[in-house]
Amino acid sequence: MDHDFYEWASDAPLRAPDGFSETATAAGVAASAAERNEMLAYALQTFSRGHAQLLGRILSGYEKAKKLQIRGMIGYAAAAVMALVILLALPLSMDMELRVLVWLSFAGLLFIPFIPLWILLCNHVLAPDWNAYATWYRRRDRKGLGFENLYRAMGMTRP
Repeated sequence: MDHDFYEWASDAPLRAPDGFSETATAAGVAASAAERNEMLAYALQTFSRGHAQLLGRILSGYEKAKKLQIRGMIGYAAAAVMALVILLALPLSMDMELRVLVWLSFAGLLFIPFIPLWILLCNHVLAPDWNAYATWYRRRDRKGLGFENLYRAMGMTRP
């Protein structure tokens, strides 16, 4: 059997050489930042007069959600480093390189569900005000939502 394909495949690069994934990721991050900045600017322009309490809750909700999401990632990294230290200190009959490989596998596999679960927890339980405003902002034109709907979503009464 001719193994030319297998030899070629083993020498092939694992990533796209054109940098498409980096470009797509950067574009997604830029679009998300632009939308967030647009939402913040809209809140500042629209709610600064006559809706100070609502604006305060929106801005504090944004800051709280941002801090919680960053702290969650830092906490995950700290827990992962602590687990590595413990794994390396245990008297296991494994080679050090194998221990690190096992740790990387578990840390990577646990990180996949951690990100969306932590973001959901932040948005819906720990800092729901920003999520309520962002949801209202994205749906306001399409569904014809007014300020009353935002106040209701935030659990407030309109002044």
